[in-house]
Amino acid sequence: MKLTLHGAALLLAGVRSVATQGAPDPQKIFGATSSSLQEQRLVQLSADPRDTRWLSFEERQALKRNEMFYKDVTSYSQEQRFAWASDKLTADIAQHDYGSPRNSTLAHDAIATIDMSHGEKHLRWLTSLHTRWCETETGLQASMYLFNLLKSYVDTAPVGEHRLISLQPHFHDFKQFSMVVRIAGPNTTALDPVSITGAHIDSASLSGNLEVAPGADDDGSGTVTMLETARVLLGSRYTPAAGHAVEMHFYAGEEAGLLGSAAIAAKYKELGVRVAGMMQFDMLAWVSDSENEHIGITVSRNRDLSEFNKKLVDTYLSIPWVEESTYPWGASDSASWGDLGYPSSDALEGTWPETRSHKVHTTNDNMDHKEFSWPHIREAIKLAVAFHIELGGEA
Repeated sequence: MKLTLHGAALLLAGVRSVATQGAPDPQKIFGATSSSLQEQRLVQLSADPRDTRWLSFEERQALKRNEMFYKDVTSYSQEQRFAWASDKLTADIAQHDYGSPRNSTLAHDAIATIDMSHGEKHLRWLTSLHTRWCETETGLQASMYLFNLLKSYVDTAPVGEHRLISLQPHFHDFKQFSMVVRIAGPNTTALDPVSITGAHIDSASLSGNLEVAPGADDDGSGTVTMLETARVLLGSRYTPAAGHAVEMHFYAGEEAGLLGSAAIAAKYKELGVRVAGMMQFDMLAWVSDSENEHIGITVSRNRDLSEFNKKLVDTYLSIPWVEESTYPWGASDSASWGDLGYPSSDALEGTWPETRSHKVHTTNDNMDHKEFSWPHIREAIKLAVAFHIELGGEA
C-alpha cells in the first residue's frame, strides 16, 4: 500500500465548518489569500478549441446563470488545445470494442456490501458547509474531510499480496484540491490501462460565490457515490487483472470551469496514461417521477462506452437506463477527458431536462425534499462498482 501525502496539514483529524447561519463573513469563508479565479480567465465555450475568449469572473457567472457551460483553459497553450482536438478526432473515428459484461460474481458480491448509512452521514456534513466553492476555506475543508476519510479507508483496507493501493492529492492554484484513489493489479505500471469514475467536490450558487450552496445533488450525490465505491472496492479485497488499474477521482473546481479534472486529464495525456474508460457521476439523487425511475446514460461523448454502460445497467441495476443525447459540452468533468481523446461518458439521475427542473445551484439543493432518493444513489453506486470490476478485470 502506498499513500502519498503533501503537507502535514492534510492529516488534521478534525475539520471545523464555518457556521451556516447569519450573514456570511467573507474573511472566514475566503481567508486571507485571493485567487486568480477572480481575474480574467481564458475560457473555451465549445468543443472547438478556437472558440475561446477572455472573460471576467462576473461574465463567467453570467454564463452559468444562462445555462452556458465552459472550460477554463487559461493554463493551456493554443498548441496544446489544437493537438488535443486532433487526438479527439482520431479517437472519435476509432472503434472501442467493450464487448458485453461478464456478469461477475465478484461484482455482485461487492455490490451486496453497499451501506448507504455512510453516504448519508458524510453528505450531511458536506452540506452543512456554507459553500464548497473552490476558492473558499470551506471548499478546502471539504477536500480535507474527504482526504482524511479516504485515508482511513486506505489504512484499514485488507492487504493483498498483488494489489497496490494509493491515495494521491492533486493541488491547484486555488484552495480546494482534488484527489485520486487507485487500486492497481499485479505487474501494473502507471501507464497501463485504467478505468476512471469521477465526481466533483465543489458546489456553487447562481446568486454569487458568497452565498449558501449546500450542493446536495450537485454534486454531493456523486461525491458520496465515489466515497462508497472506494469503500466497497477497498474493503472487498478487489484486485484488478495484471496490467490494469481502477481509480476513483474527486475533482475540485468543476463549477469554475472543470479545473481539477482538466489538470489531471492533461497530466495523464502528457505522461501517456492509457484510459480504458472514464465515467462521470454528477447529479444522481433526484427522482421526479417515482413511477418512472431510471438512470441517465449520456451518448454525446463516446458512443461505444455509453453502449457498454447501458449493458452494465441492464446487468447489475434494478432500474432501467434512459439515453441522454442532449447533454451539453462542458456540463461536467467528462468533457475534460473526452476533449483529449479519452473515451468518456456520464451517469445522471435521468435526462438532462430532468436534472434542470429542480434545485441545482440554489440554497435549496439539500436533502430535505421527497424527490431526493437514497435508493436512487444506491443504483449509481452499483453502476460505479460494476464499471470498475468489468473494465479492470479480476486478478
